[in-house]
Amino acid sequence: MVNDDAKFFFCLCGFIGFTIFLAASYLNQKDLIIAVLYGSCGCLIFSILGRFLLGMLLKGNMEIEKVATSKQQNTTASDHTSKSRKAIGEAVTKVSHKIDSKT
Repeated sequence: MVNDDAKFFFCLCGFIGFTIFLAASYLNQKDLIIAVLYGSCGCLIFSILGRFLLGMLLKGNMEIEKVATSKQQNTTASDHTSKSRKAIGEAVTKVSHKIDSKT
């Protein structure tokens, strides 16, 4: 699924680059052949920049997921430790009450 989205993103970035460079060079030089050539270069440049941007976003997203997973594991582990501490505390109080009642 991500692969199809990435292809769409690259295609969209390339189209935006092509139209920007085509329009800018045609308005500047009034030559359609040169404008198409510059538009092709703009398409390539914007596609590469789009790929770089998408890579950074996906890498950041993966790091956020790792942090969230580790936090979730830490809270689960702390729940277990707090439950065990509570059980130990209850056991100590029961034993101390039994000792107190015998003396």
